[in-house]
Order: sequence, then C-alpha cells, then structure tokens
Amino acid sequence: MTKATIRSSATLVVASLLLMFGMRPAEATTVNSIGAFTGTYSEGWELYTNYNLGGNYNNPLSIMGGTATLTNSNLVDVLNPFNLAIYQTAVDVANFGLGFLGTAQSIGNKGLGLDDSFPTQSKTKIVFATPMNKFGAYWAAANEVDATPVQVTVTFYDQFDVPLGDDVTFTYGLNGILAWHGWETVGLETFSSLSFVGSEVVIDSLQASAFEGPEPASMAMFAIGIAGLAGHFCLRRRRGN
Repeated sequence: MTKATIRSSATLVVASLLLMFGMRPAEATTVNSIGAFTGTYSEGWELYTNYNLGGNYNNPLSIMGGTATLTNSNLVDVLNPFNLAIYQTAVDVANFGLGFLGTAQSIGNKGLGLDDSFPTQSKTKIVFATPMNKFGAYWAAANEVDATPVQVTVTFYDQFDVPLGDDVTFTYGLNGILAWHGWETVGLETFSSLSFVGSEVVIDSLQASAFEGPEPASMAMFAIGIAGLAGHFCLRRRRGN
C-alpha cells in the first residue's frame, strides 16, 4: 500500500467519523431559507385549551404529538408561568398580544402568542426527540413601544447544543398577518433543537422534517466500512505482489 493510498484512506475514515459523531470542520455550517412545506411533524395548537378559557401550560410543553418540547426562559408570571397564550379566532379575537397591530389570523382556528414585551425578550426553545433537517412556521411579532418593525432571531443547535453556524434573522413589519419563514440545513447536517428571540412573537402551523432514507450517522458508518474494505484489499494486493 502506497503512502498516498494510506493518506487517502485515513482522510476518508476521519471525515466519516466527523459525520457520525456530529463534529464539523472549522467552517460554519449554515441553514438556507426555504418556502412553505408540509412537514413530517406539525403543530397547529388546535388540541390545546384557549388561554382565556383557563389554559395553563406546562413548561416544557409537549408539542408535535410528543416529537418535541417547547420551553421559555421567562418564568415570572405565576398564573401562567410559561408566558404564552393559545388563542382561538372566534372566541378571543386572536390578536395574540399584538396589540395595536389589530387582529392576527391564525392558520386554522388557534395560534400561539408569547407575552414577551419589548425591550425585555426571553428565549423560547424547541427541542426535538429526533434530529431534523427542516423547520418552518408562520410568524408575527410586535413592538409595544412604537410601530417599528421587530427583528426575530432564530438559532439552530446540534445534538451537543452547539449553534450551527450563524443565527438567522428576519424582520416582521406586517399588520398582524402571519408570514412564513422556514429553513433547511446544508449537506448532511441536522439540528436537534432551535431557539428564537423577539418581542411578542406569534408562531403557528409549525412544520418539521427529518432526512428521508438512511440517517447521516448510518451513512457515515457505511463509509467507514467501505474505507476499511478498501484498505484491506489494497493490503492483500500488495502482499500478493
């Protein structure tokens, strides 16, 4: 086996191990914006009790049929320590705490609003039981100080709770109309959780999907096996010669 072959095999094995254990090269992994999609898992809040009708939600709150949990770092409200409210359009007018922005229409009958006024903004986090590569939702936000647009910051994390590259941001300036924002990872990368921060954030019709077919870790194990076999046959050929 030549030195070049040994180096090539070693590089392949190392790269495969990095993929398998979720380690990334020095350059930042990013997520790309994508259009609306129907995910493998979704949440529209339709099964939860209306806030104005006695809804009091656990922190963390199980969502997406148990596939994920949603938590919020603001725990100051004793009556509703989660500081979130699920509204129903016909019952609660469904302004989601957007105040002067008027009525915000949910996707379906209900939607989720976070009571998190500007400038104090807490972090809301969604943790997935299964690694995902796509996430999106319909969003809104409000600045109760004035009518200026609000920036929402979203951060994706790997299984070690390490951010995947840079944060992604979007600015909301619509009059209570929910707008779609969604993302997918680059390459074989996945995320195990995400967080978002913004003033009076509204989020509805959450969608998430995992890779179809073999998991990236399984693919990495396959690559390691191929690398091992290649090295074995090269060694046998050298001995035969």
